[in-house]
Amino acid sequence: MYPISLMQKTKEERLQGLKRTAIFLSQVREIIRSKRFLSWFDSQESRFDWASESVFGKLRKDLMFQVKQAMPDRETRDASDHEQIAALSEHCLSLVEWIEKNFPEAKPLKKEKQFKVPKGERFTDHLYEFLSRTYHSGLVKDTTGDFYLWNALEALILYTRARDTLDNPVPNPAFEKVLSKLSEQYMLQGYPNDLLAHDAHDLRTGQAVTALIMQKGYCSTRLVKADEEMPVAGDADVFELNKKARRAA
Repeated sequence: MYPISLMQKTKEERLQGLKRTAIFLSQVREIIRSKRFLSWFDSQESRFDWASESVFGKLRKDLMFQVKQAMPDRETRDASDHEQIAALSEHCLSLVEWIEKNFPEAKPLKKEKQFKVPKGERFTDHLYEFLSRTYHSGLVKDTTGDFYLWNALEALILYTRARDTLDNPVPNPAFEKVLSKLSEQYMLQGYPNDLLAHDAHDLRTGQAVTALIMQKGYCSTRLVKADEEMPVAGDADVFELNKKARRAA
């Protein structure tokens, strides 16, 4: 999500950015307050044996840490995960209402704010398309008091991207082979979002990469872009992801 500064853009650009922001927040609110989202949030289905209850718990813990930071009072921070997610949805609504009150020209239509899943189609397919695979550009993030809200929404996007990877293949055979050989212990150490969210997303969106560097002993990774020199790996494994790109370079 790329932020727009209210002070740096023209009036028309500001209004367009604010409208996009109101639509995005409204759709996120509809998603996270739905029973289907909460059921998906609680589920622990994966295509990998190493994705244990503990691995899912670590991913949820990383998300909920940021959600708690966005809570306005301590009482809410001590609530259950579902209650905190409900509070986050109301936080989204409050910002939408602030935008519509202060910038009525940016108020979106009711139908634009809805997140719809056509009958017979899977909720998760639309969830992943919206939160995992779509880059929401031009959102306004510099209004008063919403810093922690945006941190929580960024964490929600990362969580969804990680769950997308656990559910669906990434379009790179070499990366898929790496995923298939991971262990529970490795994923519980370090930063699983490096691999499951950041790296997987770059590959899903067609970023030109040549290799994956993985720290030994704990999950810490980075992709080597096609225009980069191969760095000294040190105490890490290097997996080639695109032999054609490496030969062309």
